[in-house]
Amino acid sequence: QAATAGRRRSRSRQTAGQMPPAPVVATECANAYVCPLDAAKLVALRHIVEGLRQESGGQKSALVFKPRRWRFHAERPTWKSDIRWISAADEQTFRGLFEPLFAKLGIASLFSFLGDMALFSGFFVTRGHTRKTHFHTDFGDTGSRCFTLMTPLYDMADLRDCHLLCQVPTDGEAAACAPAADAPAADVPAACPLADAPVACTVAAAAVAAAASV
Repeated sequence: QAATAGRRRSRSRQTAGQMPPAPVVATECANAYVCPLDAAKLVALRHIVEGLRQESGGQKSALVFKPRRWRFHAERPTWKSDIRWISAADEQTFRGLFEPLFAKLGIASLFSFLGDMALFSGFFVTRGHTRKTHFHTDFGDTGSRCFTLMTPLYDMADLRDCHLLCQVPTDGEAAACAPAADAPAADVPAACPLADAPVACTVAAAAVAAAASV
């Protein structure tokens, strides 16, 4: 399966206890949010992922989408897994694909309550299966000013694995980051996975302990 992932930075911190505006929904986990997206805006990305080919004469990690001459680098893990992180290999690909996508999806506007948003990098994350869950942080010590966004390119609602999970805080931790008391119950998911809708994006602070299956 495939997903787009972007890391973006907020230049001003969210006000403590502030609830996000609709359609963004806060989860049980501190600094983790979900939001529906227009699936029609993601269809073209599926064709890009499915159309990636190894670059002629290049290294195994070098991929190309020939119709647009976009070049990518595929990073593989050191552990046994078919997961790949596919990022732009040059400025032309980043400027031509990921930056316009960031603007088209309206991410900066949707999450403006977290501060001014800017895209720093974009990825496709692909994998065919999972074996177990691995909780981790992308990177720490960001002061909740750097976020990772992930959204599926396909309807994954019926899959038992490959979903994004996060650790639910303890009672003491939850009290410090609980949603407003008047928030509708339906707006506060009772469990993680963070995104179990067919096409929904998840934004979480990079320091949140999230799980990617391995």
